Amino acid sequence: MHTSAAEEEVDPGGDDPTTLTSMNNLAETYGAQGRTAEAAALHEQALQKRTRILGTDHPATLTSMNNLALTYWAQGRTAEDLARQGIRGGWSWNKEGREATAAWLEEREKQGGHA
Repeated sequence: MHTSAAEEEVDPGGDDPTTLTSMNNLAETYGAQGRTAEAAALHEQALQKRTRILGTDHPATLTSMNNLALTYWAQGRTAEDLARQGIRGGWSWNKEGREATAAWLEEREKQGGHA
């Protein structure tokens, strides 16, 4: 039986940084198609793996944080949702990072647009 990529749980077969970039790109594609639940799930996976492999301050990890924040925003979720995901996801932000992300999301919500 043939299944599409969307029907399968995405486990790209490892923690290779190139694979994680592809996971991020697929999540971005899902988001562009309005499939924000699928996009969020992939962004969460990519962020957790990038944080574990690359660390919290690596540019690719920060990109994943940004992409997840934008996906949450597109879903109408709040900065608090993002902070809770960070705690539940097994990765941690420092306090300054959480506060900066929350402030950025709140400003975007006030302006009614993306960055």
